[in-house]
Amino acid sequence: MVVALQAPSMTYGGRVRCTATKINCQCGMRRKKKIVGGTETLVNEFPMMAGVVDVASGAGIFCGGTIITNYHVVTAAHCPIGHSISNLAILVGDHNISTGVDSIYAALHRVASMKIHESYSTTTNLNDIAVMRTATEIIFSSGVGPVCLPFKYLGASFVGIELEATGWGSTDFGDPKSSVLLKVGLPVIDPGQCSKTYANFAATQICTFAAGKDTCQSDSGGPLFYTDYYNGLVYLVGIVSYGMACATNDPSKPIVNYRYILTAAHCVQNIPSSQRLQALVGDQDYKTDNDTPYSQIYDIESIVMHENYNQDTRDNDIAVLKTTVDMQWTRGVGPVCLPFNYWYYDFNKLQVDVAGWGTTSYGGPTSSTLRRVTLDVIANADCGKAQYVTNQKLCTYTPGKDTCQYDSGGPLYLRGVQRMYTIGIVSYGGACAASTPSVSTRITAYLNWIQSKTTDATYCVK
Repeated sequence: MVVALQAPSMTYGGRVRCTATKINCQCGMRRKKKIVGGTETLVNEFPMMAGVVDVASGAGIFCGGTIITNYHVVTAAHCPIGHSISNLAILVGDHNISTGVDSIYAALHRVASMKIHESYSTTTNLNDIAVMRTATEIIFSSGVGPVCLPFKYLGASFVGIELEATGWGSTDFGDPKSSVLLKVGLPVIDPGQCSKTYANFAATQICTFAAGKDTCQSDSGGPLFYTDYYNGLVYLVGIVSYGMACATNDPSKPIVNYRYILTAAHCVQNIPSSQRLQALVGDQDYKTDNDTPYSQIYDIESIVMHENYNQDTRDNDIAVLKTTVDMQWTRGVGPVCLPFNYWYYDFNKLQVDVAGWGTTSYGGPTSSTLRRVTLDVIANADCGKAQYVTNQKLCTYTPGKDTCQYDSGGPLYLRGVQRMYTIGIVSYGGACAASTPSVSTRITAYLNWIQSKTTDATYCVK
């Protein structure tokens, strides 16, 4: 090796003392043995695999990550949103997260700091990458080590190549997370095919698809690995960012729920027959016929109220309506996401959007146009002025803003990563915009109930 030294000005010789530091370039090692015909990995087969944990929630791993140095783990930028950095930790060297005894290399490292890409966009998912630094050193061993970064593959598209995704995520939408580390092979597809499904797909992203195979809930932030055929090393070429429902049958035809509408039980408790109900969708001003081309009315086939609904306390104030025919999705009509990924959130101090055609003042006329208001979610402990508040309910309060009459049954929307989630159903409150908080049914408490009453439906889950 030859090193040339250049001085900034004329010199007449002298000594230069140099210190060479050995850099550990061991990366991308994996155990070769695989479980034949299965999807479970060998214990520590992927030493670079990590899990991102919120230690305060007690919910375990909520996102994947990949070790790149003794102090750094790369994940998706959207993963830490809504989490306090003081509660975040990185789990390394583990396999079965329910036992804690299957791997001698398992260790938990607190997160000291993190860097989210400065151009990350929550609306387009572009630059969905973040680096977390651990407070303590990640000790490398045969069960824990760094992945190789793909410097040698700059410009490679990987189209037609099968990558491996690993994670502790669920194996189907709405299911519990896996206790063991799983892997799945996913081929990279042509960007042109992917852009038919995702209008914002960009050259900085990579798209995978295999019928019946996919990443799923809680796999976000996890790796897409490429194993070099010649040297056997594992390279990180992608980070799981977003998608439609888990393992859809076609990348351009995501499976969604076409038949069901959520509302409050008190809205329909006195309706004698579903034949008396209709659902208006895609409308803006219901007094005109030409303000939107997407307006459509659907007859209701059935009403399912929660069997434990209490009209006095408004406990379990939730109902599901089923239309007689499929609703047609258009640019102006489509499904909301249910908050499967947020079942352990309390949403305290977050803002939600509420939409409706209700009155704008107590006793006033209803609005002919759809209106929305942004409200602050408050902790249930701070909701003391409202009555009958339980863990299955959610409170909102913003001075001078509120839902009002005829907004009941409407949604509380949480803006997520390129998606909107419904986290509440307007239930009850005091006078409009009064000093008393308003109370909504907390959707995360009823996800299992919703699925049990809509067994013939599937949902957008991310």
